[in-house]
Amino acid sequence: MTQLTDAEKTALANMTSDQKKAFFDAKITEVKAKAEAKETVIDKLLAGTALTADEEILRQEIIKDRAAMKAQKTAMDANIQA
Repeated sequence: MTQLTDAEKTALANMTSDQKKAFFDAKITEVKAKAEAKETVIDKLLAGTALTADEEILRQEIIKDRAAMKAQKTAMDANIQA
């Protein structure tokens, strides 16, 4: 799941249990929708279909996220080797 912003953390501190549940339900829905959108981008790329402007932004985000994951994996591997 994505990291919460400072504003979200502050808001959560003042929420009731029901409000927190609603907040996290909305966050989960948001994350699932973004994951589905990324899957659509990957499917379109594999099919050779042109991407919309919004899908191009997601493609760039996928590339950035993958690079970050690879860097993190490399750092973890280096720590294991040490």
